[in-house]
Amino acid sequence: MMKLVALLVALTTACTTDATPVLHRVRPVPGIAENQLNIVERSDLVDAPYGDPTICDLLPSDGACADACDPDALAQLIPPGACALIVCQLTDGRVINFGGCY
Repeated sequence: MMKLVALLVALTTACTTDATPVLHRVRPVPGIAENQLNIVERSDLVDAPYGDPTICDLLPSDGACADACDPDALAQLIPPGACALIVCQLTDGRVINFGGCY
C-alpha cells in the first residue's frame, strides 16, 4: 500500500530533485531500453495521463522495473542530481514508462 501511496503522490507533483527519488508515469521516449535504468535529461520526462492504480502490483519481479515503486531501492540506483526513465512490461502485457529525478 505504501508503494501505491508513493506513486500517487508522485503523479500529482512535478519532476523535482528530492531527497528520495520517486518515479511517476511519463510519456514514452524513443530508443529507451526496457527493464533497465536509463539516465535521461529532465526535459525528456513529460507526464503521462494517470492510469491504473494497481500498476505497482503488476511490475516484473526482476530488473530495474521491480524497483519502480520502491523509493529506497531507487535511491540505490539513480545517482543524485540525475533523472531516470524505466520502460516496464507489466505482468499483464502492458508497457508503461516510469520517470523521475533524484
